[in-house]
This record gives sequence, structure tokens and C-alpha cells, in this order.
Amino acid sequence: MAVIIKIPQLFRKFIDGNKEIVVNAGSIMEIIKEVKIKYPELSNEIIDSKNHIKNYLKLCVNEDFVKNPAEYDKKINDGQVLKLLVPISGG
Repeated sequence: MAVIIKIPQLFRKFIDGNKEIVVNAGSIMEIIKEVKIKYPELSNEIIDSKNHIKNYLKLCVNEDFVKNPAEYDKKINDGQVLKLLVPISGG
């Protein structure tokens, strides 16, 4: 098995319109590195020039928000879901 990454509508154009992609289990940063290799256009939207996850992007493992970068080393197991969330505000 693997980890499912749920992709927001805004980024689906970089993965042929798919709602999700599947990658190997590992830490959040290992998963992001795999995304960078498999989906370079998508990675440009979620990773900055220093290989850090962009500040505006929120991550959720299953239903739990990842609240600080120290959690990026936490392992995500087979069958779990990583959600990429882009907060939208307006007025």
C-alpha cells in the first residue's frame, strides 16, 4: 500500500486533473521529495526554493492538521491520507 495525497482543485492542472495521487509511505518530507521527482510542476507550487513547504499551504494527515514544521519528520503510514489545503479568504 501507499499514502494517498488529496490535491486541491487549484493544483489539479499539474496532475492531469486528478483529485489525488499515490506515493510511498514515509515522513512528510520524504513524501514531498517523491512528489518533487514524480510531479515537478506540482512541486513548484508546494515547495519553495529552499525545499520548504510554502507558508500558505496547510497539511492534514487524515483529519489532523500538521501545525508546525517539526512534524514534517513524522511518518505517514500505508493507507493514511495527506491532504494539501489552500486557505482561501475574501471579502
